Amino acid sequence: MDDFRVHIYMFLIPGIIGNVAHMVIVKKDLFSFLARPVSVEMFGRNKTLRGFVFLPLAMGTVCLLESLFIGPFNTHYLNDFLVGLGLGLAYMLAELPNSYLKRRQGIAPGESAENSRIFQLIIDKTDSLIGACIFYYFATNTDLRIIAVLFMVSFLLHISISYLLVLTKLKKSI
Repeated sequence: MDDFRVHIYMFLIPGIIGNVAHMVIVKKDLFSFLARPVSVEMFGRNKTLRGFVFLPLAMGTVCLLESLFIGPFNTHYLNDFLVGLGLGLAYMLAELPNSYLKRRQGIAPGESAENSRIFQLIIDKTDSLIGACIFYYFATNTDLRIIAVLFMVSFLLHISISYLLVLTKLKKSI
């Protein structure tokens, strides 16, 4: 997996499509039977079973479709599906510590502390990416320099797409 285009297909595109689709699902309240908080006390109301089910499946499906039509990128298209599935799960799991800390500080879900907005924005946009990058590194044996580039590109895309989602009213805050 030395060609950077492979990482665009396996990491960036599934992350973008999966997360935007998830925001649409949340906004339209689809699959509402899964919109149950994992733990209101620990993580708030926004961390739901729907996210833990939908995002991994969406990212896995995007990886699978790309693999079937363009790849396979790993040894087999089912491996690509599992990488996407793992990316989505790692992404969701990596958000939990930050959510937990914010609830302990009394910060409402989707909000940030008044005295540290920029710092909180950076943490909110990087926690999930760190988890996804760690998973991707071990799942694909990708060079750390490429992981660093994927992290930086993902961070910039994450902020940009969040801004667009706010403009389109699919999301309340960046």
